[in-house]
Amino acid sequence: MTTKQESKLSMYMTVRDLLKEDAVILKSLPDFEMYETMLIDSISNIQLIREDQELCKTGIAVNKSRLKNILITKAIEISRKMVIYAELQENNILKEEINYTLTDFSRCADTILKDRCQIILERANENIAPLTSFSINNERIIEFEKALNEFNEFIPKTRLGITEKKEATSKITDLFEKADEALHKLDLIVELLADTQVYFYKRYKNTRKVVYSGTRKIAVKGIALDKTAELPVKNVTFKFLQLTPEAKEALESSEYFEEESVFELSKKTTTNGMFYIKNIKEGTYNVTVSKLGYKEQNIKVSFINGETTKLKVLMEKV
Repeated sequence: MTTKQESKLSMYMTVRDLLKEDAVILKSLPDFEMYETMLIDSISNIQLIREDQELCKTGIAVNKSRLKNILITKAIEISRKMVIYAELQENNILKEEINYTLTDFSRCADTILKDRCQIILERANENIAPLTSFSINNERIIEFEKALNEFNEFIPKTRLGITEKKEATSKITDLFEKADEALHKLDLIVELLADTQVYFYKRYKNTRKVVYSGTRKIAVKGIALDKTAELPVKNVTFKFLQLTPEAKEALESSEYFEEESVFELSKKTTTNGMFYIKNIKEGTYNVTVSKLGYKEQNIKVSFINGETTKLKVLMEKV
């Protein structure tokens, strides 16, 4: 599961617990029980698949790493001694066939590792008699062959684990969509209580907010492109202006308002025509986009906490 999905799941569970806590208020509402059950079932199924994902991923990774380390340790030992034997015999062909380093083994693909070890095994069997003097006996070769076979059998399991993970990811996506559908319906049903159960209504609205944690997100990603050439335009000024409710009210009534009631931020695009804002207050902003030689533009943009807003502006020359 992604970090965003984990955050959404936490929100689902908080809503579920609130609905259970205030069941007396809600049970008489139309279709409430049906969509509450839909939400609860989605949460349970998401948790089950997530557990399977973690167990599968952890188990496969641990087993693969263990078998690979055993195989490489045995391969290095036999290869090193066989290289000494080949050099003493001035057998350059044999030396080139079995001369591998730890890096050669550890950084190659699983199938290539298997092939390299298979060659070492075959050459060891072909030269078993003289290799006995180099501490490579039949017992060591059998142990090496066993390690190779166990690793070879595990390679398709790794691919199967990847396939199962993809299937689980697809199922989880479907379940999140189902949970979102249930919540959308519950949102509509809870609106019936906006006037009669004000305290519960406010609590419900608060629990529906997703708090994204564990990641640092960019609040705004902006880019300015030439409208004709569609190439980046540098040094374009984006001026963000937000009035507080008090300032808006004062402005409408032509009254004086404090400067602190206005939030203002300016950003300029770099050579790639882009700019970033790490943090910005949630709300709706009037954005003025300007650069000498281009028409000034005024747009309205809304920002939501925890979400990245992408802003693309096409600049038209004067």
